[in-house]
Amino acid sequence: MKQSSRSAVVPARWRRLTRGLLLTAAVLGLTVTTVPAASAAPTPAPPHVGSVRHLDLDFDVTGAVPLGTRLSGVGFTFTSPAGTGTCLTNLLSHCDVDWTGGAVAGSGTSQLRLPTGTYTVTQDAARALPGVQPRTGPIATVTIGDHWVKAGWITLWQKTGSLTVANASLFRAKVTGRVVDAATGAPVEDALFRLSGPGLPLAGIDTTDANGQLSIKALLNLAIYRPGTWTLTPVGVDPEYDLTPLTVELTAAGVQPASLDLGTVRLSPPPPRTGTGTLSLQPTGPVPPALDLSGAEFRLTGDAATATCVTDAVGTCAVEVVPPGRTSTLPSTGAAQIALPAGTYTVDQESAPDGLTVDEDVEDLVLCTSTTVGECAATVVADDASAFRQTVSASVRRDGAPVEGMELTLTGPGYRVFLAEGIPADEESSGPAVTWPGYESAPVTTDEEGIAVWRGWFVPGSWTVTAADVDEPLHAFELGATTELLEIELPSTEVPDTGTGPDGGAGEVTGAPSTSGAPSPTGVSSTVGSPGGAGAASSANAAGSPGRGSQAAGPRAAAPTTDAAPAPAAGTSAAPRSTAPRPTGSPVVVDGDQVFIADEEPDLQTAGSTDLLSPGLVLGVGILFVALVVAGVMVLRRRSGRV
Repeated sequence: MKQSSRSAVVPARWRRLTRGLLLTAAVLGLTVTTVPAASAAPTPAPPHVGSVRHLDLDFDVTGAVPLGTRLSGVGFTFTSPAGTGTCLTNLLSHCDVDWTGGAVAGSGTSQLRLPTGTYTVTQDAARALPGVQPRTGPIATVTIGDHWVKAGWITLWQKTGSLTVANASLFRAKVTGRVVDAATGAPVEDALFRLSGPGLPLAGIDTTDANGQLSIKALLNLAIYRPGTWTLTPVGVDPEYDLTPLTVELTAAGVQPASLDLGTVRLSPPPPRTGTGTLSLQPTGPVPPALDLSGAEFRLTGDAATATCVTDAVGTCAVEVVPPGRTSTLPSTGAAQIALPAGTYTVDQESAPDGLTVDEDVEDLVLCTSTTVGECAATVVADDASAFRQTVSASVRRDGAPVEGMELTLTGPGYRVFLAEGIPADEESSGPAVTWPGYESAPVTTDEEGIAVWRGWFVPGSWTVTAADVDEPLHAFELGATTELLEIELPSTEVPDTGTGPDGGAGEVTGAPSTSGAPSPTGVSSTVGSPGGAGAASSANAAGSPGRGSQAAGPRAAAPTTDAAPAPAAGTSAAPRSTAPRPTGSPVVVDGDQVFIADEEPDLQTAGSTDLLSPGLVLGVGILFVALVVAGVMVLRRRSGRV
């Protein structure tokens, strides 16, 4: 069948139309490819609520929140050149904004009043609801003024508007994470953890799988987990890891559609268990500055061990507590730093430094170990009372009278002084402490009352008082806490009168007595005619008794005499010098003392045997006789008168 001319024209027209459309598309495509890309669209302006006299603002949360969550206290700020105020939502998550003809009022409450102006509404991030994502940037604009709805000239009612602000909930019903070994990065399998957080002491518990994945779900699948600081506590974890609770931070960046991801949790080996004990010696009472407190011994007695701890120069003794299965490089006893196992130890102080007394009641020392630094640090203090005396006084007398101007020296035991770092040690010392093997004071002169006073630091022990040019001590005593004034009685210093010799001449005098307060070199004065040939004042003084402070005298020899006065008792002063005439004779020196031997010593006589009728006695007897005669005559006259 032959095609007609009309039918041929129609397809041609379609072909021309098709070519035109293709050409147009090509031109448009070329135009698109050659035109530069348009810049990002600007941020759209916040919506305008309108011009109102009253605005209702409502707050809402999209997503799940825990039951009982209160939506009050969320803040929204209105800002304009006319003023700024903040509206807080009430228990119904609502706040009212009204026009006022004055200044801003009610800011920080749910009833905000603003003067005329156009305000930009923003959310106060500091007053956002915990667990929700607050809005950022401008939320809306609103014009506040005295606006009313009118019908012609008739005012009907005030214009109102409404604004609803929604925040997205960040609460989730599950927390996920991955637990790995901190050193190797390998997953930790079958590790049980407990999660707790803000207001939730037990938020969930779960065990890691083979990949170390942890997935803690809330009870009944409630959305209770929100960003914040949480605690992940190892409950069933291999002891090779630290079992200390971990502080984890859940952030908004970890919020996923169905969970909160806490990221990777790395477990490390536990810190070493440590523990210390310190015994400290504390002096009570006055002590010398920088007193060396080393050498005090404490015996520690416990169920696990018994040891002795010795204090250092500052009075401390340190104990390192050794955990089970561990060892220490410190000695176990007899040093200022020792190592002992944990346990309770009774403490007995066995010795004290010089000048201090032992504390008889020291409390127990309880030793333990812990992975927490400073948790097991026990301290026990021993209070050692001071036994130092700061004053020693002595009274020196002879024949009951005080001895003035006598130089005395006090000698006794010393004590140790600790030299701090930077202070040079004594040349003879080998360490930081100087040992005083003894103490000797500077000479002290007795005053007019015979008193000598020493001031310093004196420790208990054996002390002596010596005088210049005297070999033996004048007084030896034990210094203690109750030592009072020392009483030193010097021997008598009587010197016989100078007589004549057998030929009638002057006798020779050897060893003239000293006129000063100091005793003679032998410490004993000579007397005349002592029984037994002793030329000293008393046997006690001659023997040098420590209690009286006299010097020992050597053996004496002298010719015996007759009718000599008895020697004074031991420990007493010699008799005072007699004023009666002394016998004359030849002086003889025996052992450095002067003794007189009489040529012809007369017998001792009383005054009555040599002169019976003294003038006074005769006169008294005469007066008495005359008085008796007169009295008799008067009696006879009275009787004769009566007759």
